[in-house]
Order: sequence, then structure tokens, then C-alpha cells
Amino acid sequence: MQAPFQFLAPHVQATSTGTADAHTLSAPAGAKGFLISVMTNGAYFTFDGTTPSSSDGLHIVAGTAPVFIPIGKSITFASDTAGNSVVSLAWCG
Repeated sequence: MQAPFQFLAPHVQATSTGTADAHTLSAPAGAKGFLISVMTNGAYFTFDGTTPSSSDGLHIVAGTAPVFIPIGKSITFASDTAGNSVVSLAWCG
């Protein structure tokens, strides 16, 4: 049985240093989704280029099991607190 997806690029790790420090992670060609985990403080994510915040975005709590999100486009994230939020992401196609 073939896996439903393959990893397209090396895993990416990025850090947001606070709620005003948003970062965009660009999807590679052929991306159909991504596998993501948040390792330190939680983070908010948006998929439409807007700045993530407590009132705009998907919230993923630190320590949650990796989540597969079937959206193959760039994402923007920011920490949910004044501290660092380290995010690991692997694009899938």
C-alpha cells in the first residue's frame, strides 16, 4: 500500500519571539498539506496572509501531537504569548 502523501522538502523549524512577531512559511510547488507541531509556547496560524492573533487564527497548543492540515498553501504564524514559540513543519504532496 502506498502512503497517501510524501514529504516534499526537508522539515522546517521556525521561531516567533512574541505575539507581534509573525512569520510566513511558503509552501513548495505540489504541496497538498503539511504536518505541524508546536514545541514551546502555543501559536496562532492563518492561511490567508492575515496576521495571526487570539481573535484571528487557528490556535495550536504546545505539546499537542503533530497535526496534519490538508491545505497546500503558505501559512503565517505567531506566538500566543510574549515568549518564543518554536514550530516544526513538514510539507506533504
